[in-house]
Amino acid sequence: MPPFAPDLAVAAIETGLGRRVDEVFATFERTPVASASIAQVPLRDAKNGTEVAVKVLRPGVERAIARTCC
Repeated sequence: MPPFAPDLAVAAIETGLGRRVDEVFATFERTPVASASIAQVPLRDAKNGTEVAVKVLRPGVERAIARTCC
């Protein structure tokens, strides 16, 4: 599936972490390196210099899965 809007990914990350991305990451590439049906993965450089992959669930995916499950 195509990537979803970078602003939605940023909002989800900030909500999940309870902090702004610039407080956690030294650099913040908005383009994901992978995108799939339930999530996408952008790379980030953490403040400690480590490159990390951040898995971001697609907006509304939990509801969609709950509707189809059990």
